[in-house]
Amino acid sequence: MVNVTYIGDTLIARKVTGDKNVPAGEITFQLDLSPQRHSASLPNIRLSEEASEKWNNKELQRFAGLGHVADEGFENSQWLEGQIVLINKEYFSFVWMPTGLQIFFGRPSPELSLKMLQDGMVTSAEKNDLDASMKHIMRCFDATIDALEDGLLRDASKSCIFVDDDTCCFD
Repeated sequence: MVNVTYIGDTLIARKVTGDKNVPAGEITFQLDLSPQRHSASLPNIRLSEEASEKWNNKELQRFAGLGHVADEGFENSQWLEGQIVLINKEYFSFVWMPTGLQIFFGRPSPELSLKMLQDGMVTSAEKNDLDASMKHIMRCFDATIDALEDGLLRDASKSCIFVDDDTCCFD
């Protein structure tokens, strides 16, 4: 899922739901639609009669842009030449030209948009809760070890941390 916005004459498609290559929040493609660039736009794609009937359109407009690609973990990211193809008011695609990858986008229903956003929030919250829990446990571990070493915690049997020689562990 992408969120398409404009900043001036630049169309920006930012990932709402990320993947292993481009995480959520990052720009996945962008196009300069300024009048100077628009006049030099790519020629339209003529559709066959059958396709024209299906899409209620005889020609598809397309515009040059840049598409973001990265390997897993968002390392080695780069921008490649691309094209947006406008199919109709509901659908468009973006093609990363050097790779030939083409992804089709459609306007999601409000229900689907809400579900995808909620799923993304749950995943993010679960990750953040896990990170926060781990940091809290490590702070507790460090504080308990400090208290044992400083003699402030006299009865170590009440702790869930056990210290035996050079080894510390949780019960």
